[in-house]
Amino acid sequence: MIPGEEAPTDPGEVVKKAQTRADDKVRQRRALAPMWLAIPLVGLVCAVAGFYTLSPDPELVPIVFDEELDMDTVEVAYLEAPAAAPAGPAPVASAPRPKPRPTSEPSRTTNPTPEPELIAPPRPKSGGFGVDQSVGRRAGPLTDPDQIRDMVFARMTAQSGKLKACYEERLKTLNTLSGRWLVSFTVAPNDTVANPAAKGATVSDAEFETCLVRELGRWAFDPISRDQPVQRTLKFTPD
Repeated sequence: MIPGEEAPTDPGEVVKKAQTRADDKVRQRRALAPMWLAIPLVGLVCAVAGFYTLSPDPELVPIVFDEELDMDTVEVAYLEAPAAAPAGPAPVASAPRPKPRPTSEPSRTTNPTPEPELIAPPRPKSGGFGVDQSVGRRAGPLTDPDQIRDMVFARMTAQSGKLKACYEERLKTLNTLSGRWLVSFTVAPNDTVANPAAKGATVSDAEFETCLVRELGRWAFDPISRDQPVQRTLKFTPD
């Protein structure tokens, strides 16, 4: 070996080191492969979650009636108390009648005339000339948005008399009460009312609004397939 020169290396060692480095790179790539495959999947999940989070839920879009309901056109519907039964004189017990004595004569029996047997006519089948009993019955809850809106409008109009009764009762102690109130509630699928609320738009009165909320909670609607929020403005003025 000449001084200053490097010692000769074994070609086999060089090949082994190169192969080891190549194997390490392959193992690193295999270890990172699941992560690279998971990145697009995570991005897709985030995109879908963001879409459902940011997009409005069509199931919760409230029905807002732009035309306010003038309560002057609504008839007052008062709750009628059950009438008490009139008090009358107590019934007088009558003396028992004596039983007739049995006689030794044999009782005469007459053979009753047999009545003719009545034969019911056969019932007409569905699709014949008879009336089908299933006609006119709703197959299930309302699902069409237009039908739900029409039903809510009709039921609100029919049941608003109790709200006017609250107003008439409050006028007895506050005869200057007048204004507009925004009422809101949610029609539940089981035809009941949830989350009733009343808020004064031009004036506020806690006692009157408490009565409105109580009566709104007693309203009933036709069954629907989903929760339906409702909002409407009511106008109350003295007659």
